Amino acid sequence: MTPLNFQAGFTDQTLQAVFDDTPVSLRLRWNERFGFWSLGIYDRESVPIITGVKLVQNYPLLKNFSLDNFSGDLYFIRTYGEKTRPDIDSIGGDHLLLYASKEEINEFISTNG
Repeated sequence: MTPLNFQAGFTDQTLQAVFDDTPVSLRLRWNERFGFWSLGIYDRESVPIITGVKLVQNYPLLKNFSLDNFSGDLYFIRTYGEKTRPDIDSIGGDHLLLYASKEEINEFISTNG
């Protein structure tokens, strides 16, 4: 599993990562009006792969999209505290965004299943 370490206190930021040997650029933004984080995934030439993905706690974020570039999924996991919904302070705080490959997901399911 690959943790994506965005910084606390920044409401619009980018990060470079690699998903299943595919280099990507991630753009994380806070939606002030409706109070949620959203994510855009781009190739290294800044061409969008998918944008506007709302970060929902403890849910496979890419599950409902047909993406040929990678087979794993992104998860926004609460690491401590009792928030029922992530807020502006969740990034770099009580939540972690991570990418898990298909093999890691299958291993987790078989171990905890």
